Amino acid sequence: MTIYSAREARIPHLTPLDLIFFGSEEGLVVSEEYFKELYRSLQGVNFAGKKGVLFSNSSRGIKALKEMVRDSELYLYSIPLICAKEPVEKDISLWLRNIEKEFLLGGRER
Repeated sequence: MTIYSAREARIPHLTPLDLIFFGSEEGLVVSEEYFKELYRSLQGVNFAGKKGVLFSNSSRGIKALKEMVRDSELYLYSIPLICAKEPVEKDISLWLRNIEKEFLLGGRER
């Protein structure tokens, strides 16, 4: 797994991936310099056949992320993670297991 900040993320880093996690803080503003460039870069990118997951510490952050990938044909996991500033590890573990079950195991249990 490789983690890129909005400042570092480039489309050539993202297009080969099968599963992409996009995260943001509550204060995400798409017009900010680095997110604006990432948002601009994502317009016109086709992620058809790729899976995506969104996480943030607010519903506003999730909304901004959805806007960023709206036209990319990225198949999003149905339940974004909205976590507190100090997330509970067991909640995140359950969320990740559910992603694994839906995306990687095709809905089957291990």
